[in-house]
Amino acid sequence: MHSSCFAAYTRYNYTCPLCAKSIGDMTVYFQMLDSLLASERLPTEYAGRTQLVLCNDCGKSGFAPFHFVYHSCPHCRSYNTRVT
Repeated sequence: MHSSCFAAYTRYNYTCPLCAKSIGDMTVYFQMLDSLLASERLPTEYAGRTQLVLCNDCGKSGFAPFHFVYHSCPHCRSYNTRVT
């Protein structure tokens, strides 16, 4: 990938376009998401629900608390996941 293309891509994306792993150290960003989710309250009909997710960083599957957008990997705590 050209360096200028990479610079433009990483302005809005944090995952590799080929393998989908996080490009850099996302610890601070993921901690911000943890704080955001801790302060959010989902509607009661979604409380206690979980979703099966696949982590793009560690490659493991597991159950994460339900959320409309964000799902933390139960193994490595990455939010670079997809619902399966």
